[in-house]
Amino acid sequence: MIRRSLFVKDSLCRPVTVFLLGLALLMLAAMPAQAENLKFGVPAWPGLTVKTEVAAQLLESLGYSTKQYTSSPSVILKSLENKDMDIYLGGWIPQETEMINPLAEKGTVIKVVKNLPDCMIGMAVPTYVWDQGVHSMADLDSHADKFESKLYGIEAGSGINKEIKEVIAQDGDGLGDWTLVESSAAGMLSQLDRATRRKDWMVFFAWEPHWMGTVYDFKYLKDTDESGTIAYQKSWVWTVVRSDLPETHPNVYRFLQQFVLTSDIQSEWIYEFKREDKEPEQVATKWIAEHMDMIGTWLEGVETADGKPATPVVQKAFR
Repeated sequence: MIRRSLFVKDSLCRPVTVFLLGLALLMLAAMPAQAENLKFGVPAWPGLTVKTEVAAQLLESLGYSTKQYTSSPSVILKSLENKDMDIYLGGWIPQETEMINPLAEKGTVIKVVKNLPDCMIGMAVPTYVWDQGVHSMADLDSHADKFESKLYGIEAGSGINKEIKEVIAQDGDGLGDWTLVESSAAGMLSQLDRATRRKDWMVFFAWEPHWMGTVYDFKYLKDTDESGTIAYQKSWVWTVVRSDLPETHPNVYRFLQQFVLTSDIQSEWIYEFKREDKEPEQVATKWIAEHMDMIGTWLEGVETADGKPATPVVQKAFR
C-alpha cells in the first residue's frame, strides 16, 4: 500500500512539475538575456582601452558580466556584423568610414552615438621639421631622403593604415614610392621618442585625445587635393553595436546612447595609463569614483540588470 500510494503521488505530481518547468523555460526564453556576457571589441589603443574599461566597470556594477577582446577594427566590425561581438567604442571617423558605413547601411550594425565628438587626427611632423618648411603632405617627397621615404602608421587593419596605403597606391602627393611602417600605437610612439631625441625627421600618424600632444612638440600636416583623408582634420568616434542590441539589451543600449565624453577626459585617462604606468582598471575605478556628477548623466533613466535605479547602486559600488 505504501509503495502504491507513493506511485500515485508521483504520478500526479510529475505532470504538474513538467508543466511548471516548461512554463519557466518559456518565460526565460521570452526575457532578454540581460546578464549574459557583453563582449567588447578593443583595438590595443590606450584611450580606447581605458574608455572600454570605464564602460565595462559601470555595466558590471549594474549586474552585467563583460568580456573584452583585443583585435583590429576590421575584425571587430565583422564580429559585430556576425553577432559574435556586441560593442565597439572606437569607430574613428573618417578613417573607419568605409568600414562602418556599409555595415550600418545594410542594417547589420548600428552607429549609436559620437562618444568623442571633438577629436583631431592626421599625419604630423615634429615642430623642428615643420620649421624647415614641411607644412603639407605635398612637401614630404622633396625631403624623401631625410624621411627615408617612410610614413609611420599604427596597427595593421586600422582605418588610417588603409588610407595611407591608398595614398601610396595612387601616388598621392608624389608618395607612390614611399613605404607605410605598420606597427602599433606604442611602437610608433617609441619611434617618435627616438626621433625627437635625435632630431631625426619623421612623419607619423597623430591624434587627439592622446598624451602625445602634451609630451611631444609637433604639427599636423595640411591637406592637399591628393592627400585623401590622412592630413589634418577634425574627427570623432562612434559607438558601434550589433544590430539587435536595442532589442536584446535595451537598458545597456540606453546607457551607451548617453555615454559621451570629451577629448580632455580621455587624454587624462591615457596619460595616467601610459605615462604614469597605472593599470587601466585602476585608472577607470579612480575616475568613476571622483566624477559621479558626470556618471549620473550617463545613467539617467538606466536601471540595474534586475530593474533597480542605476545611479544609487553605482554610487554605493564606487564609494
